[in-house]
Amino acid sequence: MSLAFLFPGQGSQAVGMGQSLSEAFPVARDVFAEVDDALGQKLSALMKDGPEDQLTLTENAQPALMAVSVAVARVLEKDFGVSMDRAAYAAGHSLGQYSALCAAGAISLSETARLLKLRYPHRPDAGTKPASTKNTPEKPARASFSGAFWRHSVMQTGFKIHRTASATR
Repeated sequence: MSLAFLFPGQGSQAVGMGQSLSEAFPVARDVFAEVDDALGQKLSALMKDGPEDQLTLTENAQPALMAVSVAVARVLEKDFGVSMDRAAYAAGHSLGQYSALCAAGAISLSETARLLKLRYPHRPDAGTKPASTKNTPEKPARASFSGAFWRHSVMQTGFKIHRTASATR
């Protein structure tokens, strides 16, 4: 039987997320502290206490959800012996593909947090409304790192995990 990790996309964020994980597992606290340092903000405090309208902004929701996802993966590895090294695949829906790449070691936690913070800086409503896929003169098509480079390999089919040095590090 093969082991696979699947990471969620945006929409599952909620005030209080990650709090019990952080209280119970030091490795989770370490993840949240590293993300706070990388972003130069107390995202962990926003996750714990809100307000919800600030947490649901895409620029906050995406790094927050990634942090919780990676924290869970690290807790599973350190405290329960379920390692990404044993997984045949890691995949994610939308923002979850970044969590998958980070958890698999392809992108560092700090780099992933900063990348997600910048992913949609001009779309404050991205986490609250469905996005239209129709291109118009007012809304031209946009290329994205996730769509252009990782969508097929991570979102749709997953990717085989190889624990070797790569050009992405």
